[in-house]
Amino acid sequence: MKPVKLSIITINYNDVNGLKATFKSVFEQTVQDFEYIVIDGGSNDGSRELIEQHAERISYWVSEPDKGIYNAINKGILKATGEYVLCLNSGDCFYDKRILERALPLLSSKQDIIYGNAYCFNFIDRPNKVWQLPTELSFNYFTSGALCHQATFIKRELFEKIGLYDESFKIVSDWFFTLKAIAFFSATYKHIDMIVCSYDKSGISATALDVANAERSKVLNQHFEFFYKENFIGAPVKSGLKTALKERKYLSLLQRLFKAALPHGVVWLMKKYKNK
Repeated sequence: MKPVKLSIITINYNDVNGLKATFKSVFEQTVQDFEYIVIDGGSNDGSRELIEQHAERISYWVSEPDKGIYNAINKGILKATGEYVLCLNSGDCFYDKRILERALPLLSSKQDIIYGNAYCFNFIDRPNKVWQLPTELSFNYFTSGALCHQATFIKRELFEKIGLYDESFKIVSDWFFTLKAIAFFSATYKHIDMIVCSYDKSGISATALDVANAERSKVLNQHFEFFYKENFIGAPVKSGLKTALKERKYLSLLQRLFKAALPHGVVWLMKKYKNK
């Protein structure tokens, strides 16, 4: 049997209309050389019946209660057999019918993370726009930015190496996983300059900003406190820590690394500081 290059995972809970849109997007792709996994959280709005109608086009599906978004995604990852995994949540769609035709040849076994751009719609207070992702990922970028989950192909073995998404978070586990993979595990990455998906910005991950910022702050303070004061998310090192860095003559290096592409030197610098 030919190895599967890509596993697409769709999670859903009581969003039958969103699921219809996602199914249409996936099933209309001009190439169908992928594995499709659907994880439903025990919906009672007709989602299960919709999945059953399309069961012959789905590699694996389940409809049962789960413990949240990342628990559902982790279920899908554990069932995936593809070399790469892409999460296309209910309501999110591929940008057009030829996305996989163009993207699959770009999936290189040499890269751990391959990410594209996204078309964002359903903003609350601004017009739709294209989310253009940077070619190089710096630590500074991750303080307020992220990769678009629905436009990111992740090598499945990276989850085996690092672990699954942290289910203690409601919104930022995919952001944390990517940052951890690159900064701590030197995961390789590549940007493909194409719009991969249409991303619905009315979902919880885009609207519950207070929750998202609190979770980001927790991650940065627990795992990257070297760069930040406690509870001061999104700003360069200041005050006491800056003075300490000057005394250790690491400030200029820190300033360069803060804007430099990951993962160069981040882990080394953190260890060097903590050992002083």
